[in-house]
Amino acid sequence: KEQYIGHNIQVLTGKYSLEFGDNKTKSQLTHSTYRLDPESNFRNIFTSLEPAYLYARSWKLKFEQLLFTPLNENLKLTTGFTLERFYSMPRTNDLFFPVLNDRTKDAIIVNSIAPNNLDGIPAELISTSYNNIGALAQFEWHLKLFTITLGARVDKDDRFDLTLNPRAGLVFEPSDRFTFKALYGTAYLAPSPQKIYDRFGVFQTDNDGTSYYANFFQLPNTGLEPQTVSTSELHFKYFIQPNFRIDMNGYYSKISSTISPINSDAHRERVESLYPNLEYTHAGVTYPISSIQINDNLGESDIYGSSITLNYLWRANPYLNGDFYLTSSFIGG
Repeated sequence: KEQYIGHNIQVLTGKYSLEFGDNKTKSQLTHSTYRLDPESNFRNIFTSLEPAYLYARSWKLKFEQLLFTPLNENLKLTTGFTLERFYSMPRTNDLFFPVLNDRTKDAIIVNSIAPNNLDGIPAELISTSYNNIGALAQFEWHLKLFTITLGARVDKDDRFDLTLNPRAGLVFEPSDRFTFKALYGTAYLAPSPQKIYDRFGVFQTDNDGTSYYANFFQLPNTGLEPQTVSTSELHFKYFIQPNFRIDMNGYYSKISSTISPINSDAHRERVESLYPNLEYTHAGVTYPISSIQINDNLGESDIYGSSITLNYLWRANPYLNGDFYLTSSFIGG
């Protein structure tokens, strides 16, 4: 079987807008599906260069409603809510056979079939479903030289605690040539089912399948928490000439509960809190594993950066023109 990875993504979206008086509403309904082709496979030395098959699928249903309300000629209010339903079967172990139509009997871990275990080691087809409900409100004041934005969004994911994420913005525009922006906001990123349940590795046997062990395995961490981030940003734009502009911006982000893989070689105590003695119990059988890797929340990290861009628009005639950019960027953390 040739190595092959196939992805199938389908998205269906419907939108509706309505105006009544000075108010305007926007509604959007989206249904999306994802499927990793059951024939998807790879080979490497850990699979003895035999095909290892993969399988995953998911779908999402999302409804979003926004209402735009002018409170007066200078003040606008935006409110809305989001309803989301998720289903996911994260990517499986590396498999001996393709899995067709979620049939569990086809889910056998690659290289686990042996003379004393003709059925091999079964792989779990883990599936999960959850909901997310969100609501937002944002005020936007338009003054003579300034635009001020204040808002917040609240989300409740079935799997995690309620989160509140504020945002604020200030735009200073004394002329058509000069604009200054100052922005601040917070956000959170819930771990995907793939991050939580990710698992891969190959079992080995020295006695024709009577017992098994593994040198390495990636295993699930069902206690994974969301990442949170707060970001401050400054942006400056100035037209030196109508066709010559300079843009400068700088930003600083602080990420908490950063999600990253860790290995028992460097974090044995943490990994053993989930898998004591570096043993993995699967389908009622316990397997020793020399090295276990999990995704985990590692604390805080900082990211900062800046950039400067020169943009020149050249117009010789309606048929001959050009856009020229020169950008220098810096990022650290």
